[in-house]
Amino acid sequence: MSLLAVKDLDVTYPGGQAAITAVRGVSFSLNSGELAALVGESGSGKSTVGHALTGTLPGSAIVSGNVDFDGTDIMSMDARMLRKSRRRGIALMPQNGLNALNPVLTVEGHFWDVLRSHERVRRAEARQLSAAMLEKVGLSGSVLRRYPHELSGGMRQRVCLAIVLSLQPRVIVFDEPTTALDVLTQQQVIQTIAELQRSEGFAGLLISHDLGLALEHSSRALIMYAGRIVEELPSHRALDDARHPYTRALVDCYSDARADEVTLAGIPGSPPDLSLGQESSCLFAPRCPHAQQLCSTERPSLRSVGSGRAACFLADGTLSEAVHAS
Repeated sequence: MSLLAVKDLDVTYPGGQAAITAVRGVSFSLNSGELAALVGESGSGKSTVGHALTGTLPGSAIVSGNVDFDGTDIMSMDARMLRKSRRRGIALMPQNGLNALNPVLTVEGHFWDVLRSHERVRRAEARQLSAAMLEKVGLSGSVLRRYPHELSGGMRQRVCLAIVLSLQPRVIVFDEPTTALDVLTQQQVIQTIAELQRSEGFAGLLISHDLGLALEHSSRALIMYAGRIVEELPSHRALDDARHPYTRALVDCYSDARADEVTLAGIPGSPPDLSLGQESSCLFAPRCPHAQQLCSTERPSLRSVGSGRAACFLADGTLSEAVHAS
C-alpha cells in the first residue's frame, strides 16, 4: 500500500469577482523511500498541492478530496492533530529560507522552537541534536550561533532541511528548494536532498519548474498544467517516452550544454485563466501544435499509456508519429 495517496484533490481560492480553482482533480500516490517530482510552469498549481498535503494553505482556501497518509485521512484532521502529525509524519521544506526563517532568532533558536513544540526536551539535548542535524546537511555546529542574514542562500536552505529532518518525517514536500540559488549551489542543495533521501529512507515530493533538475534526481515525474496532472511517467523515460504535448514542449526547452550548437524551443502562448471555472476541453489545446477539433470540445482523462499515464487524445502513439514527421 502507498504511504501517501492523493485522490481527486481540488483547491479553490475565493476571489473578489471570481474564485480560482488552482488544483483540479489531482490524484497520485507516493511510496515509502521514493523521491517523485511534481513539475510544471509557474502558476500551474504545484506549490498549492504541496501546501494542501501539509495543511499549510491559507484558511480561506477551499479544499476537497482525500489525502491519505499511512491509513489516516489528513483532510479530516484539525489544526492540533495536523501539528502533531508533523512529528514522524509529513513535513514541508519551504521555498526560500530567508523568508521562512525568523530574522531575530539564531539557528539554534529555530531548532529549539521546533523541537520543544513537539516533545519535552532539555536545552542541552536539543543543542546536541541540532548540531547532529546540521552535520547531516554538510554544515558545522558553529552555525547554531548565527542568524539567518549571516548565512548564504545555500546555507539557509540547508538549515531549513536540517530543521525538517529533526522531526524525523516519513514524507517531506520540497517546495522549489533551489529557488533564487545560483546553478552550482542548486546542484549542491539538490544533491544533498537526494543523498539524505536515500540514507534516511523518507519519501519525498520534489516540486520544481526545472524539468532537467527534477528528472535527474527523481524516480518518477508528475507533469502539471493548469491545475491538473497531465502526465505521469518514470523520470528516466521522460526524454524518450513522453506522451503529452506539454511534456514534450518542456523537454524541448532543454538542450545539451556540451553540444557545439544549442537550440532551445519555447512554448507559445500563456497558461489559461483559472478563474473561468471547470473546463470542458483540453486547456493546453490553444498552445498545442497537434491540437484537433476534439481537443476543443472534450477534456481528455488521465489514462495508462506507454510507460506511464497521460491526459491526451493523441497519447496512444499518434503524437509520436506527428513529432517525428514534423
